[in-house]
Amino acid sequence: MTSIKPNRSPDLSKSHFQFFRSGRFVATNLPLIRIIAAAWNLPFQSQRLTLAPGVKMPREVYDIEATAEEGAFPRGLATEQRVLRMRLMLRTLLEDRFKLRVHAEPQERPVYALVVGKDVLKLEKSKFQDQDCGDNGPKRLTNPACHFLNGGQDVGLRGASVTIAQVVERVQNFTDRPLLDKTGLTGFYDIQTDAWAPLRLRQLDLDGVADNDPNDFERQILFNVFEKLGLRMEPQKAVIDVFVIDHIENPSEN
Repeated sequence: MTSIKPNRSPDLSKSHFQFFRSGRFVATNLPLIRIIAAAWNLPFQSQRLTLAPGVKMPREVYDIEATAEEGAFPRGLATEQRVLRMRLMLRTLLEDRFKLRVHAEPQERPVYALVVGKDVLKLEKSKFQDQDCGDNGPKRLTNPACHFLNGGQDVGLRGASVTIAQVVERVQNFTDRPLLDKTGLTGFYDIQTDAWAPLRLRQLDLDGVADNDPNDFERQILFNVFEKLGLRMEPQKAVIDVFVIDHIENPSEN
């Protein structure tokens, strides 16, 4: 079952989406570019997502609800496989209903590499591990330990049991170049950080106006946030996939 409705009273400050363990996807008040970014696991302001010449992105904001077919997400499915299937489901929805066509181009780009610092690693190991968040463990809505990372540059990061890869995935929404995880760390950590100043202008609203905050000048920078965890952001160059949108239309009717 899929429902796609244009939101006639958009408020980007209230935009959000969520993948549910059952294979259900819900987006509220979300611009189409952010839905595409979610499907390809890219930051919502990613430099890795671009338009081909002549392609125009629809300006509408959408409310979407989609549910996978029965049996698509069996009990016991590993978290990584579950998330991948959810993103592939969303890609199929975009391709079918919005006629989306995307191709990947390897390009050399400036990036940040997140590496383990020279000093002592200061990450706090989580009290919860992956098995605690499976089908027989705590549920996401009643226990925030299950791979749930909240927050961002305005309030800091909050996650009781998350991987560094998940931290990198979220932080990329606020960096001025792609951030790559080169730490080699695979454990689960309790991440609690302070807010930080933006590395670039804040996201533009629908009228193209940046929402700047005067408190930004009083905050630490992102480099300091990672230093306090025993990690380091290094400017580098790397070949990464850039995803080019070749075609996109307004959605077909429900």
